[in-house]
Amino acid sequence: MLDIATVAGLVIGFVAVFGGGMIEGVHLSALMQPTAFMIVAGGTAGALLVSTPLDTVSLGAKLFKDLFLFNLNQMEELSKVILNYAEVARRESILALEKMIADAPHPFLQRALRCAVDGYDPETISDVMEAEMSITEERETNVAKMFEGAGGYAPTIGIIGAVLGLIHVMNGLARGGGTDELGSGIAVAFVATIYGLVIANLILIPFGSKLKTRAAYNKRLKQMMLAGVLGIVHGLNPRVIEERIKCYYAK
Repeated sequence: MLDIATVAGLVIGFVAVFGGGMIEGVHLSALMQPTAFMIVAGGTAGALLVSTPLDTVSLGAKLFKDLFLFNLNQMEELSKVILNYAEVARRESILALEKMIADAPHPFLQRALRCAVDGYDPETISDVMEAEMSITEERETNVAKMFEGAGGYAPTIGIIGAVLGLIHVMNGLARGGGTDELGSGIAVAFVATIYGLVIANLILIPFGSKLKTRAAYNKRLKQMMLAGVLGIVHGLNPRVIEERIKCYYAK
């Protein structure tokens, strides 16, 4: 489902910044500078690729959609599925879950159930699945740090763009350009700085912070699934399992 907070935050942020500038008399056309955008966006992307392993960049592209499309009701939905598995296992046997593994709505739950059906003891299941959780959390956190790091590069690249623009202005002045041309050129030069600051503080750094939140949520989601599967392996009453996993999403 659409994450309204992300969309609303972007809209409010851009309207506040550019709308405020227009109220102050800044024409929107003055901020439309393709060259400045190319310098900031391209320079930031280049610095990002130099500083970040390619597999992290690739994972970041996959996780990008989670910023806008994310189901915050996953825990409640998955808890119902887990309780259904618990009832089947209690009524029949844990082996009866084998035919249900392929339809499990989450890959982590599929792997945990597979371990349970294959007869792994609870300690082994816990060790295997917790190792997977830690590795996934580390990778997702690295993606969040990648966005935050890019947010540090963008303003600096913006300053580089501004300096390049000022060099062009000074060269024009040396060739006899008028003061009107000088003022216009300086204004254009500083657009690169604005691009750098806006991209960093309205997009990249907030995206990084939200991805950290998503990583924490995904870890808690997997902890809930693991707790449910371990409860099934221990043969606990489904009502007890329900109470155990409810604490992960209770508001």
